[in-house]
Amino acid sequence: MALILYNGSLKYTSPTVASAMANSIPAITFFLALLMKMEVIKFRSSSGMAKTAGITLCLAGVLVMALYAGRSLSPLGRHRVLAGRHGGRQAAEHVSKGVWITWTFVMLLACVGWSLWIIFQVSHQAVDRSVILC
Repeated sequence: MALILYNGSLKYTSPTVASAMANSIPAITFFLALLMKMEVIKFRSSSGMAKTAGITLCLAGVLVMALYAGRSLSPLGRHRVLAGRHGGRQAAEHVSKGVWITWTFVMLLACVGWSLWIIFQVSHQAVDRSVILC
C-alpha cells in the first residue's frame, strides 16, 4: 500500500521530493520506534541530544525541500546544443500548489507506512525468536 501511494504521489510532485522523502524513512522509523517505546533516548546525554537534533534536522529539511517552490534550475537548457529542446520538463511543473502540497503529504504518509512496516517486521521477529527459544 505504501508503494502504491508513493508511486501515485510521484505523478503530482517531483523526483526531488520523492528522493528527499525516501531518504527520510530511517528518521521516520526511528521516530515511530520512539513513540512505540522500542527505542530509548536519554536527553541529558550527548548521544541523546545528537539523535534528537538529527531527527529534527532531517524531517525539517525534507519538509523545506518538499514545500519550497522556488525557481526551477536547468543548467543544460542554456547550452547551445540543448537550447531548443524542452522535453526535460516534468508534468509536475504544471500542477497547482494545492495539489502539490496534498500529494507531498500523501508521499509522507507512504513513507510513514513503509516505516511502520519495518517496525512491525522487527516486532514479529522478536515474537518468533521467543517461540523458538521456548
